[in-house]
Amino acid sequence: MSRELTPPRSWALVKYVDLRHKPVRTIIDSDLSVYLYREQRLLTIMHRAQLVEKIYLYGNQLTVLYRKAAVVFSMNITPSQVAKFRIRLAEVADRITFCLAISEFIEVRESPAMFSRSSQGYSVDAYPHDHRLILMHSVRSRQ
Repeated sequence: MSRELTPPRSWALVKYVDLRHKPVRTIIDSDLSVYLYREQRLLTIMHRAQLVEKIYLYGNQLTVLYRKAAVVFSMNITPSQVAKFRIRLAEVADRITFCLAISEFIEVRESPAMFSRSSQGYSVDAYPHDHRLILMHSVRSRQ
């Protein structure tokens, strides 16, 4: 019995930054995309036909933080080796749909930098759609 795989979901990226090396490696190109393969729980980042990153979305070694249209991935491979990179999507709305899609597999949190340094704290009005991600994620975690 053969099982047909569904095509991956994809999002266009504006920027990719490899944070592992000094100096950091940055790719800014219109032909930069992220693909989510749900059945394999696999995320790939492609630049033209070149594989830039390949990461499986499971395990508690993976940390994913978002801020505005950017998403940072950090994963401990070994005690002395860390994979860390940042992607920037074109719009905050794209980041929201991307984070919702991957939050099916891993926890996605807002960056502590999202909180204001003033005593007023975080303003939902500044990012009117972000509360949906937080609310939906908290509902899923209770199920």
